[in-house]
Amino acid sequence: LADYSCYDISELEDKDDFMLSNEKTKGDFTVEFNSTGFGKMIFSYIDKNNYSYITINDDLDIELIKVKDNKELSIYVYDVPFDIDTEVNHTFRVSYAKGETDLYFDNIEIGNDIISYFKGGKVGYSSEFTDL
Repeated sequence: LADYSCYDISELEDKDDFMLSNEKTKGDFTVEFNSTGFGKMIFSYIDKNNYSYITINDDLDIELIKVKDNKELSIYVYDVPFDIDTEVNHTFRVSYAKGETDLYFDNIEIGNDIISYFKGGKVGYSSEFTDL
């Protein structure tokens, strides 16, 4: 289960072009997002220059990105073997513990034991997200 739950975007606060939770996850965490369209699903948010996110990139692949000191680093890209319909709701889950990440899309594991390092932090969405 996710460490933090939010069922309405009115529960999120606007900050630095993001809609973020008031609470922070712990060092090891699981976060889950439900979304339609394009945008960034934010986790491990420390400040506007240090956070991580999942997105459907321009190639319609799923990408896990870490932003550190305002520089983006692609951690993992899942080459989706089918066309993602961005007009329907999808579920994304990130489960992180002890330097390894598991990534899920619509309850299917698409990445296992991805070597990575994340800190606990706020969770949310980028404000340019097209639909939540």
